[in-house]
Amino acid sequence: MGRPQGPGNMTRVQEFILLGLSTRPEVRDVLFAVFLTLYLVTLLENSLIIHLIHSHSELHKPMYFFLGNLSCLEVSYVSVTMPSLLVGLWGGPSPMPFTACMTQLFFFISLICTECTLLASMAYDRYVAICHPLHYQLLMRPQVCLALALSSWLGGLLVSVVKTSCIASLSYCGPNVINHFFCDVSPLLNLSCTHVALTELVDFISAIIILWGSLLVATASYVAIGRAMLSMPSAAARRKAFSTCASHLVVVGIFYSATIFIYARPSRMEAIDLNKILSVIYTVVTPMCNPVIYCLRNKAVQAALHKTLHWSRASASSRVTRAASSITTIITKSIIAISTATISTTAMATTKVTSTAEVSSMTKVVIPTKTTSTTTSATMTNLTAVSVFLLRGFSAVPELQLLSAVAFLLLYLAAILGNVSIVAAVTLDAHLHTPMYFFLKHLSLVDICSLSTTLPRALVATMLDSGDISLLACASQLFAFVSLGSTECFLITSMAYDRCLAIYRPLVYGVAMSHRACVSLVAVAWVGGLLFSTFHTANTFSLPFCGPLVIDHFFCDIPPIMRLACANADAHEAAGFAVSGCVIMSCFALTVLSYVRILATVARIRSVAGRWKAFSTCSSHLATVMLFYGTGSSAYMQPSAHSSPLQGRLAAVFYSILTPTLNPLIYSLRNKDMKRALRKLYLQVPF
Repeated sequence: MGRPQGPGNMTRVQEFILLGLSTRPEVRDVLFAVFLTLYLVTLLENSLIIHLIHSHSELHKPMYFFLGNLSCLEVSYVSVTMPSLLVGLWGGPSPMPFTACMTQLFFFISLICTECTLLASMAYDRYVAICHPLHYQLLMRPQVCLALALSSWLGGLLVSVVKTSCIASLSYCGPNVINHFFCDVSPLLNLSCTHVALTELVDFISAIIILWGSLLVATASYVAIGRAMLSMPSAAARRKAFSTCASHLVVVGIFYSATIFIYARPSRMEAIDLNKILSVIYTVVTPMCNPVIYCLRNKAVQAALHKTLHWSRASASSRVTRAASSITTIITKSIIAISTATISTTAMATTKVTSTAEVSSMTKVVIPTKTTSTTTSATMTNLTAVSVFLLRGFSAVPELQLLSAVAFLLLYLAAILGNVSIVAAVTLDAHLHTPMYFFLKHLSLVDICSLSTTLPRALVATMLDSGDISLLACASQLFAFVSLGSTECFLITSMAYDRCLAIYRPLVYGVAMSHRACVSLVAVAWVGGLLFSTFHTANTFSLPFCGPLVIDHFFCDIPPIMRLACANADAHEAAGFAVSGCVIMSCFALTVLSYVRILATVARIRSVAGRWKAFSTCSSHLATVMLFYGTGSSAYMQPSAHSSPLQGRLAAVFYSILTPTLNPLIYSLRNKDMKRALRKLYLQVPF
């Protein structure tokens, strides 16, 4: 958290110390050679793509225009972060002036925001090419392409100016050691000695606008592309259409997966260097893989590359030899210069760090003699006295408490009514006694229980202005909530498997998804949720709590409870993150594999009516999957250095209240059997 200091203690830091990727000397030499090779390969690949697009007229098309911009961006991107990485590997921890650090941060944020909007523009280009081929030349004329590219670059610059200004305006009064290989947002916020709430809010809003806005455009484009491909009469036409956007789809998947995974981690995970490992994937591996992805399946790029390599072999060979010699000389001189500068600066930095360490060690010897007894006795007193927490509720503003309570009460009643109606309809209507509706009934039961676990106590606490909750009640609420959330995750995976068998193996569906098999899958989901919750509840409440005791949330959730621990929670967060990552990513991977198989099967169906009928059987579940994982990931899309309580409450509203409320609507709006059963149910109810 931010460490507010008094005005007299504000000594502004003039430089930061970058620890680099690794501080072990025996590893740094090997890593230096590896990353120098990756850096040069990335520059070569992207420079080659830029040259091919510029020199071959057959590549003067909108798709390759955007690809050229993306390659320029990747060259700039790796050149912003890799030099500091190589310097750190060559000479160890190295100093970086404050202005240089802010400059690196500015270009890093600008380029990453530009890449987001460029990928969205490329998705729109593929959408127009496949869905509106007759108007493609008009809609994607050079002026439009140039405007999209310029807006991407200018938008990235604008966002970077705002974010860098906010971060640079913070006070840094020590320590000045950044446990990273470049200046990133999260480690800089960790070093600030002033409150960073406004800066975090700006960072969060910009991430929502840029990242989620561009992802929404890309997703909408590919949904429209998928619909258009399903309407094509021949399999050959569908394969041809898909091949034109396959490379971009892979790049989009890699980019957004890496981005979301970087943000979906505990706020204190920097202590075990996971942040640096993820950043290597994000800043080094992705720019190196993008050119390979675009060249492997793109015949036009392959033809241009083949022509370039075999055109005027003799003269080209001499030119390439001279160019390679010049580049090698320049790179060698640069590396020697960097190495020399690094050795000298490292020596200076070592002297400074050594003197600072000596002062710190002297301080550590003196201070405990004054405060050890007082601190120990106070801690023991607080540890034995903790038995009650205080839930803050929906809002800390008194004027909004009643309004929010009424709104959430209406949502609660609507969600209970919708899910109870689905449970009753599936139970009473014999036409709905199928595996799909069996799983749906249990999903509705989970939603009812999940809402009833969190909302009633929050509503009572808000209306009566009394949020006291005992330690045992808080642990019980956390256990129930985590158990039901993980059970829903397992159920959604089982429903995806059910839809996969129904479409991919319709002849054996009745045997494979027998009543016994369905009961087994549901039992595994419930038992798995209980085991998963047992671990998380024990992992959370094994920490000591000695104050403050105010949970800045409307129910007992893991992140706000761990913030109250008076001991180091890094190991507990790491264990929880590892277990959650394995379970959730396994469920997500199985769901994705099921839908990949479903789409492959649907694409082979010859008639348009047959494809629409097959796809309609899983469209509701697909919407539920997107809603569940979308709201779940948005709950973690917050600045990783300091999780804002307000953002945590807003995210919790999405995944704990809105998702159970919307699930009945999703399954009843486009499902004729469900609508018929609900209509029959309501007609039988006496009013």
